[in-house]
Amino acid sequence: MGPDAAKASTAAAKIFKIIERPTQIDALAPAKPNVPDETSIGTIEFKDVWFRYPTRLEKWVFKGLNLKIN
Repeated sequence: MGPDAAKASTAAAKIFKIIERPTQIDALAPAKPNVPDETSIGTIEFKDVWFRYPTRLEKWVFKGLNLKIN
């Protein structure tokens, strides 16, 4: 079990390093309004998007999704 314990310890150290990293987002700061300006022009378009989660291969979330947002 020694090699497995060493791998687990190394993995746990990496996880805790990520968890303990300070966030760059101040959750207590007042929210800034998301107001589009003259530089916010254009569209976002998705064509024929298919998506499913790797853990649920039998269930499709999107199957041939087409979406256009102005």
